[in-house]
Amino acid sequence: MSLLLQRVECMKEYSRLAGLAEESELRGEWRQAAVLWERAAEAGRQVNHGDKAIARLATCRSIIDNQENDD
Repeated sequence: MSLLLQRVECMKEYSRLAGLAEESELRGEWRQAAVLWERAAEAGRQVNHGDKAIARLATCRSIIDNQENDD
């Protein structure tokens, strides 16, 4: 597989995972969103999108922590 094709596949996977993570966020499913953002970050590192996913992951974890503290 050529390098360009590998990057395209990584970008597709990143986009798919990011979309699923955003949907989970909209439903308030923060743990699921965090898992998906973590996976997106792994895929995104190869196509220079990992930083965005890592930032969103941190936001989800913060929300989870705040919810646990409220309980």
